[in-house]
Amino acid sequence: MYVFVYGSLCSGQDDHHLLREAELVSAQAFVRGTLYSGPLDEPLLREDQHTWTYGELYHIRHSLLSELDDYEGFQPGNEDGEWYRKETEVFSDTDSVMAETFYWNGVTKASISHNDWKVHQFLHQDSYIYFAYGSCMDDARFITQKVHHLFADVIGTGTLYDYRLAFSYHLNDGARADIREGAHQKVEGVLYRINKQALHYLFLREGVEAGAYRPSIVPVEMDDGSVLQAVTFTVLSKKEDMPPPFHYAEEIVRGGERYLSSEYIEALKQRFLDDLKVQHFQEYMEKRSRSYD
Repeated sequence: MYVFVYGSLCSGQDDHHLLREAELVSAQAFVRGTLYSGPLDEPLLREDQHTWTYGELYHIRHSLLSELDDYEGFQPGNEDGEWYRKETEVFSDTDSVMAETFYWNGVTKASISHNDWKVHQFLHQDSYIYFAYGSCMDDARFITQKVHHLFADVIGTGTLYDYRLAFSYHLNDGARADIREGAHQKVEGVLYRINKQALHYLFLREGVEAGAYRPSIVPVEMDDGSVLQAVTFTVLSKKEDMPPPFHYAEEIVRGGERYLSSEYIEALKQRFLDDLKVQHFQEYMEKRSRSYD
């Protein structure tokens, strides 16, 4: 059976140990509903057909459900309590399943930022780790827009495992980069240490308020094996991959070549050439090859 969690049971949170024997199905799962803070500033989910709440989907043994009922303070058969549990449709990047989900009937306070508990907590920090996997690996636009100083603290290269690099945000001139869950795949990127001003710039650049991308907290592995929790951005309404415009592909390659592994960059170039068939990318590569001769 499946369960959807959205608060302290999520990975990296205080009570995640209760799911230590569960199988993570999706770290980018979502259900219809709105997330609120409760009397103790805990996350509480209310049913709402007009919004999405983000969390994690797990496959669990049936006996664990009673432990989760106890944890949430829910008594099966008592549907008049503050907590109730019901089977609801949970979505991921690739599929949807029916999963047990805990909802709240009691008093709430304010709604939670972006309907994502991890993001909500992350935004209360004074500084942040940012994982860039697309055009923000390149500093050309940072310089042009006079924000280069906000992204001067480069920590190094990071790898996001069990995701793939997608191009699923469609604009008139082509697609923009995205991350989508994909087992046994990886996305390399650049890790920056940034402040609130830089994060505000990223929210504007990524079109968060316009509904293009949403912030997400992901575990990124450094070259030394350590794992950092970083904020990144993922497309809200994902579509099938389509070619990005040449200038955008160029930014990704130019920025990535400074930091990412040669194997990853070469695979990306081949993808732009053979799979996505980015216009003018062949001429670009030939020109660069001649300049190296």
